[in-house]
Amino acid sequence: MSEVLDALPCTGAAVMFAPGGCTGVAQPLHVGVMSPLKQHMRIR
Repeated sequence: MSEVLDALPCTGAAVMFAPGGCTGVAQPLHVGVMSPLKQHMRIR
């Protein structure tokens, strides 16, 4: 895990830790962004 966290700044990605109980807020992001992105990446 630490290797991933160390490599992320090179990618321009920001790591944010979500507090417990935020599933309802994050779920729409998964459905609207992450699932289509994963499908696109699998095709490639």
